Amino acid sequence: MKTIEATIEEKIRRSEQGGSDDCSKRPESLASRRSARAKKRKEDGESEWCDPDEIPVIVIDGYMSREKGPHAKELWTHLADWAAVLVENHVAHVIFLSNNVAASKPLSKSLPNMTFETIILADATLESALEFVYRHLDRDEYPDLIESVQTIGGRLTDLELFVQKVKSGLSPEDATHDILGRAVVEVRKGAFDFDSTDGRTLSWTPIQFWTVLKQLAQTENANFAELKIHPLFKNDESPFGAMEQAELITIVHKNGRPFALRPGKPVYHAAFREILKDIGFSAVMDLESATYLEKEEMVKVAKWEAELKELSNLLHKDGSWIFGGGRVPKEVDTRVKWLLKKLAESHAKVEKYEQEAVNAKKAVASLSLTG
Repeated sequence: MKTIEATIEEKIRRSEQGGSDDCSKRPESLASRRSARAKKRKEDGESEWCDPDEIPVIVIDGYMSREKGPHAKELWTHLADWAAVLVENHVAHVIFLSNNVAASKPLSKSLPNMTFETIILADATLESALEFVYRHLDRDEYPDLIESVQTIGGRLTDLELFVQKVKSGLSPEDATHDILGRAVVEVRKGAFDFDSTDGRTLSWTPIQFWTVLKQLAQTENANFAELKIHPLFKNDESPFGAMEQAELITIVHKNGRPFALRPGKPVYHAAFREILKDIGFSAVMDLESATYLEKEEMVKVAKWEAELKELSNLLHKDGSWIFGGGRVPKEVDTRVKWLLKKLAESHAKVEKYEQEAVNAKKAVASLSLTG
């Protein structure tokens, strides 16, 4: 507080320097200014209030950077509540720095009626990333690094790692290959390796992430709504949130709603493509996906067939209406036609999934024979 007061006094002194030497216009001390304002507030009957210029700024770095430990959640909640008290009572401005996409949730709970100013740091563009790399590496010695930088992307930590590896003696190609290999391992471990012994519980299935990965391997932006209504997700947004929490993907918002998906890091775009090139792994994942979707569709087929069977019990053997009148009511006939249409659609999907499963099995078999 002493440092803050000294800084503010210096600010006042500098702002009023160069004025008249008249004693009445000389800068007052911070204490005297506060005393004068307090006296005026007392005379006017005003409640306690702080000049925004005099409110200190508190920066909390690394907020929710780790969520492990029995009391981690309590810590972040108490910090948010404490910051809320400071802000509401005009004691301090509070800035939270976090690499956790869910950091805004506890803050919103602590201050539900306040709008937060949020600044999201994006990855560097290709031009900025190249400029950063050439700031540390000799352009004459490494004249063509655009392909390496395109693969690595604009994440500062990855660019710094690339520079370090090149400076240590690796060629740009080897450095890029090493960083890409690490990214592939990160994705495999984070998205597909479900070792129950480590106590992890993930909120998505391997085939759900496989569907997202295939989309993002083809393009850096995948349609959020299209993936959300995919049969594997069934309009459930929670798996996407969990994937973003694990930093495997990034959800892009537009007008306050999820709009698109991007890789969690720029280098993951290349990593997704590398994983997709693994024919054996791709075949196994495609087989699991097709098998699951076929089972789901067969449940629908059984449902349509069961309802058709129930409706058939309302007809005589000659097809006439069981309740008399001979002719089948229009409502029943419409329902039967709808069920037959849905049955045909589901059967076509079952055939499609069966063919995909057969192709995947052939791919796996061919690898085992040549391996």
